Amino acid sequence: MSIFQAQGYLTLKLDTNLNIATASVTRILYRKPDGTTGFWEADSIENNKILVYDMTDADLDQPGVWTFQAFVTLDGRNGYGEYVQKEIKPFVHDITL
Repeated sequence: MSIFQAQGYLTLKLDTNLNIATASVTRILYRKPDGTTGFWEADSIENNKILVYDMTDADLDQPGVWTFQAFVTLDGRNGYGEYVQKEIKPFVHDITL
């Protein structure tokens, strides 16, 4: 499935492979194609181990390869998930249907 720049109605899910139900911090870290880094707070935790984030139109603001990583703080310790990379395609401007 292709994902396009400025596309909303997407849900990002990252499986941590451990029980994070009591985590005090649940974030999805990202690196944009231009190297800018940041994070989104997870909206929820699914099945006690999957970070869930519902994306908005403003989140994927650059085409290119994005890197995502789960981050949690659990019992005072930080944990990181595996990197996930996804190509975000540019949208086509000024299409007349």
